Amino acid sequence: MSGPLRSKQGCWTCRLRKKKCDEAHPQCSTCESLSITCYGYGSKPEWMDGGEKERVMANSIKQIVKHTSRRKGTSRLGISGKRFLNHQPVQSKEPPLIQIAPKSRNDSPEHPSSSSPGSTTDFNSTPPSDTSKSSASLEEAAHLTVTTLSSISGNDCVLLMHFLDNVFPLQYPMYKPNLREGGRGWLLSLLLRTKPLYHAALALSVYHRRRLLLMLEPPHPCHAARLVEQENHLAICLTEFQETIRSVQQFVERTCPRNVMGIMASVVQLVFFELFAGHGDTWQIHLRAATAMFEQGCNEQMSGFGLGERANKVLTMNLPLTEADFAIADEVSIIRFQGCATIWLDIITSITLGTSPHLQAFHHRVISTASQIKMENVMGCENWVMLQIARISALHEQKTEALKAGYLDPIKFDQSAQDIRSEIEQGVTERALESFNMSECSLLHPSDTVLITKMFTYMASIYLHLVIYGYQNLDRLDTILSEAAALIRAHISCRLLPGFVCPLFFLASVARPEDKPLFRHFFSSAPLLDPLLEHRNIASFGKFADSWKKPDPLNGQKVAECSFYTPLIIAKYMAISHLLPKMSYILRIAASATQKALSIIFSFLTGGYFNEITDPTLALRTMKTIVILGGSFGGISTAHRILKQSAKTGPVKIILVTPNTHMYFNIATPRAIVSGQFADSQIFEPIAAGFKQYSDSQFEFILATAESLDIENKKVNITSESGSRALSYDILILATGSSQKGDAPFKGRGSTEATKDALHDFQARAKKANSIVIGGAGTTGVEAAGELGFEYGLSKKIILIASGPTILEPTPPSVQKTATKQLQALKVEIKLSTKIMGVAKTPDGREELTLSSGEKLTTDLYLPALGIKPNSSYVPANLLNGNGFVIVDEFLHVKGFKDIWAVGDISAVEKAKSMYTDKQSAHVAKNIALLLSNKPLLPYKPDPKEINAVPIGRKAGTGHMGNIKLPSFMVVMIKGKLYFSDKMAPMVNGTSA
Repeated sequence: MSGPLRSKQGCWTCRLRKKKCDEAHPQCSTCESLSITCYGYGSKPEWMDGGEKERVMANSIKQIVKHTSRRKGTSRLGISGKRFLNHQPVQSKEPPLIQIAPKSRNDSPEHPSSSSPGSTTDFNSTPPSDTSKSSASLEEAAHLTVTTLSSISGNDCVLLMHFLDNVFPLQYPMYKPNLREGGRGWLLSLLLRTKPLYHAALALSVYHRRRLLLMLEPPHPCHAARLVEQENHLAICLTEFQETIRSVQQFVERTCPRNVMGIMASVVQLVFFELFAGHGDTWQIHLRAATAMFEQGCNEQMSGFGLGERANKVLTMNLPLTEADFAIADEVSIIRFQGCATIWLDIITSITLGTSPHLQAFHHRVISTASQIKMENVMGCENWVMLQIARISALHEQKTEALKAGYLDPIKFDQSAQDIRSEIEQGVTERALESFNMSECSLLHPSDTVLITKMFTYMASIYLHLVIYGYQNLDRLDTILSEAAALIRAHISCRLLPGFVCPLFFLASVARPEDKPLFRHFFSSAPLLDPLLEHRNIASFGKFADSWKKPDPLNGQKVAECSFYTPLIIAKYMAISHLLPKMSYILRIAASATQKALSIIFSFLTGGYFNEITDPTLALRTMKTIVILGGSFGGISTAHRILKQSAKTGPVKIILVTPNTHMYFNIATPRAIVSGQFADSQIFEPIAAGFKQYSDSQFEFILATAESLDIENKKVNITSESGSRALSYDILILATGSSQKGDAPFKGRGSTEATKDALHDFQARAKKANSIVIGGAGTTGVEAAGELGFEYGLSKKIILIASGPTILEPTPPSVQKTATKQLQALKVEIKLSTKIMGVAKTPDGREELTLSSGEKLTTDLYLPALGIKPNSSYVPANLLNGNGFVIVDEFLHVKGFKDIWAVGDISAVEKAKSMYTDKQSAHVAKNIALLLSNKPLLPYKPDPKEINAVPIGRKAGTGHMGNIKLPSFMVVMIKGKLYFSDKMAPMVNGTSA
C-alpha cells in the first residue's frame, strides 16, 4: 500500500535542500530557524536552473546551515545569550571555543554602563512595578540589540584580531587613543555588543586576509580550497549581518548609547566595505545614513544618543575627561570617535564630489579649535585646517552653482575666498609662534600631527587657488610647493603616507618638474599598495607621469576617481590649465571656423570646464545632430552628459523633443497625491531653464510629440501646436519613458498642464473621499497606501488589493512581512490573491469594482497602480518586444541600428527604475563619446544587485539591497523624508550629471 502523496507546494529553499517544508507563510519555519533565506512559494527562482547556478546556491545554503548548526551547539546568541543576560555562567563542551566570562552586575552596581563585555545597560533593567511579561519582553529586546557573545569560535577570534591589528589601523592610521579614554577598549566592547558591527568587521577582515593571501602566496590547488573556505565564511558573515540588522530599528528607539553609536559604527564600516570591495556608489548611501544619524543626534543636543546625565554633560559642555570620569569614558569615547570619523568622511566626500559637507552647519561647535573632538587624535590633522577645507569645498559648490545660474557675484566670492585665506595664514602664524616654545629636539623631529597638519595646510592653499584661478597663475604656488617638497624630503617617511594621501594628490597635480620623481617614489611605496586600499589605485600613479609628459586630464581623472580621498575637481581644473596655450593654436588652424572657436571661448568665460582639446583640428569636424525624444529622467540626464563631453568628442547639437515644459519628478507622487505634502515647485522643474548655460548652436528645446520614425532617411516626424514637421538626425536617442496603466497620476500625462490637473484632481478627490481602494501592491501601490493610511487611516477606509499571495512581490519574504505589519499599523486593509476584473461608475459618482471572487466593492475613489506601459507607439513594431518595449543590444543600441539608442523605461534591458535609467544614461553618453572618437564601444552590464527602498507613511518603511533587508530608519532617512525631490533641480540643470 502506497503512502500519502508528498506535498510539492513547499518553499523553493526546502525543495532545493530536499527537506520537508511546513509551508508557513510568508516564510517557512524551517528556513527561519536555520537563519537561511526562504525563497517563498511564488514563481521559480532564476537560480533553479538544474545547472551551475543551482549547484552554487545549494552549496552556499549548505555552508550556512552547517555554520548555524555548529553555532546552535554553542548557543552564541540563543540559550547562552539568555543565561548571559541572567548572569549565569555558560559551560561549553567545545575546546576550540573561547569563553568570555560574564561580569556580574554586582561587581559594579554604581556603574551600569561599564565597558565590560559582559555588562548590560540601563534600559535592560526593569522597574519594580513592571509585570513579568514586560520584563520578559524587555529582556528579549535586550537580546536582540546587544550581542553579548558568550563564546567565540577560534576562526572568529583570528578574524577579530586581524580586524583590530590590521584593518582598523588601515582605516584610521593616525588614531592615537587617549589613556583616560581607555585606549581602544571601547572598540572591542562595541564590537562584542553590536552584532551588525561585529559581522561587518569580520566581513572586512575576511576580505583583507583573502587579498593578502593572493599577494603573498603563489597559486596552488590547496590555496584555492582555502579561498573557497574564506568565501564561505564571508557569506556567513554577511548572512548573519542580514539577520541581525533586523533589530536596527530597536537600536534607534531604545535609549542605549552603545547601541545607537554601535549602529552608526556599523554603517561607517559598511561604507568602508562597499568601498574596498568596489561595489560602485553604494558607499554613498551608507555615508548619507551615518551623517543623518549624527545630524539628528546633534540637533537633539546629544539626547538622541541616550546618554547618562554625566556623559551628556561632558559632551554638551565640551568638557575634557578626568580620572573621575572613568565610568563614562566608554560612552564619551565612542561618540567622539564616531563623530570625528563621520565628519572626516563627510568633508573628504564633499571634496571628492565638489559639494558642501552635509554636516557643515555643526562644524563651528563640534570641531572648533576649542572642541574636545580632536581630529588630530583620529586622523592626524588639526581641526582648524579641516574647517577651512570644508569651507573651500562649500565655496567651490557655490561658485559652480552660480556659474550654472549665469551669474557669479565677484565681490562676494572674493570676500569669502580672502576670509578663508586669512584664516589659513593666521593658523600657520599661530603654529609658527608655538614652535618657539618647542625644544630643539621637537624642532628637528616634529610630531606626526605637526607634519600631517602642515601637509593639509599646503593642500588647503592649493585647493583654494584651484577654486579661484583653476590651473592658471601656478607660479603663485611656488613658495608652497618648495616648502612642501622640502618638508617631505626632510621628515616624511613611508610610515606616514596613509595619513595624507589627499594632500599628496593635490601636490602631485601641480608638481614642478624637479619634484615629479619624489611623488613617483611615494605613490609606488609599499604602504599605499595594501590590498585593502586597491580602490585608490595608487599603483596607477604612472598615469600622472604620462600627464606630466603630455597633458591628458583623463588620466588624472581616472586616478582621482579611483581614490576615495581624492577630489574629482582636480580633473576638472586640470583641463583649464591647458586651455589657454591651446586656444591660440586652435584659432590659427581653425581660421575658417571662427564662430565655433568663439563658442568655446564663451563657454570658458561663463564657467564651462573643458576636459582637454587634444586634437587641433577639433573645431573643423562636422557638427553632429543628436535628437533626444523625451524630457524626463533619461532624456535630460543624457543631454547634459553629452554636452559636457563635447569639448573632447567634437561639436554636437542636442535637440530635445518632449511634450512637457517641466520635468515631473514622479518618484515623489505617492506622497504628492496627499494634498499639502509637496508644492508643485518641488516636483515640477522647468526644462528649458536647466539648459540655459548652453548656446543656441549647442542645444534646442522643442515642445512637441514624436509621431513616427523614418529610419531609412534618418528622420523623426513630430507634431506640435504649430503643426507637423520632420527632424533630421545623425544620432537618435529614445527616452520617452512609460505611462501608468489606468488614470492614476503616477506618470506624466503628456503636457505639464495635463499632469498637474490630474494630480490636483486626485488630491481633491482623496481629501473628500470616505473610502479609497488602491489596486496593485507593487512598490508604487504600497507606497501610496502607506501615505494615504498615514494621512487618512483614522478617518477613511483604505483598502489595498494584491493579486498575489503577498504584497511587494518578488521582494524577500522578510520585506513583505514588515511592509504588511506597517500598513496594518496605519489601518490599511489588505486583500490578497484578489484581482480587479472590472470598474464601473455608479449613478452617484462612486466606483464599483468587480473582484475575482465575484464580490462587488464600491468606493469613493479608486487608484490603479497596476504597472506601466512603454511610450513606444511611434516606434516601428519590428523594433519592439511582445510588451511594446524597445529591444536593445549589449551596447544599448536599438537592435540592428548603430545610430539609434534607447534609455530608461522604454528599453527592455532592465526594470523601469530611475536608478537604472541613470546608469543607462551615463553608459549611452560614454558610448556616444567613444563612437564620435572612433573607439570601440563598451557593453552594458545590468546591475545584478537589486535595491528597493519603500517608505510606508512618513515614519516607517522597508526595503532590501540584494538579499540584505534595509532597516526602517534607513529607508526613512534616505528616501522617506523627501522622496529624493531635492535631487530634481540638480538633475534638470545638469549639476548631478
